Amino acid sequence: MSRPWSIFIRILAFLSLSMPVVCTGIALGAFRQQGGFGAGHLSLDPIIGWMGMPAMLFLERIPLPRWIEQRDLLLVIVVPALFNVLILWGPLAWFLLRLARRKPEARALAISHSQGEHGTGRA
Repeated sequence: MSRPWSIFIRILAFLSLSMPVVCTGIALGAFRQQGGFGAGHLSLDPIIGWMGMPAMLFLERIPLPRWIEQRDLLLVIVVPALFNVLILWGPLAWFLLRLARRKPEARALAISHSQGEHGTGRA
């Protein structure tokens, strides 16, 4: 892959991992600022919910152990953060980093090999 695209893809990979971490930090700050989660009734609850997206959409439909459901910090901060990093954004970042690490020589070899098959005289 050419150098500018490789740098761009690495930046995308960094952003895909840093975004859920930053959102978790914002949600944790809002959680601590208002002293907990008020089931949507406190002033910062919408911010906490939005910072956990898209995991918050899925976690409503997944049965969780009672010890997680009884602790607001785990339910609205920790579990969505782990879900977003490990299941959604982490694999995307891994794929982007693998794409960025492709060697330009391997790409050039594949191109020259395909041209050799079409009778250009190159092998």
